Amino acid sequence: MTVISDASPLVSLSRIEALELLPTIYGTVTLPDAVWNEVVVDAEKQPGAKAIRNASWIETQAVSNRDLVRALRQDLDGGRRRQSHWPSNPIRRC
Repeated sequence: MTVISDASPLVSLSRIEALELLPTIYGTVTLPDAVWNEVVVDAEKQPGAKAIRNASWIETQAVSNRDLVRALRQDLDGGRRRQSHWPSNPIRRC
């Protein structure tokens, strides 16, 4: 199963030290590069950022359809916009 996450569940679960629930339920979690930057790079000193950075079950992936992302900017917030470009295989968002 492919699971794509935005920042909210990662930040919330890491703050309550329950981040390990995600791989238990889903296995590997994929993050758009922009979400990785938001929760790890930009929030480097925030609680939970280190746990997210060190999670071996998190993968990142760059945006593949920039034209679609530009078109969606008018209607969607940033996190949802970054997730919308993923391939059309079965996807579950956490």
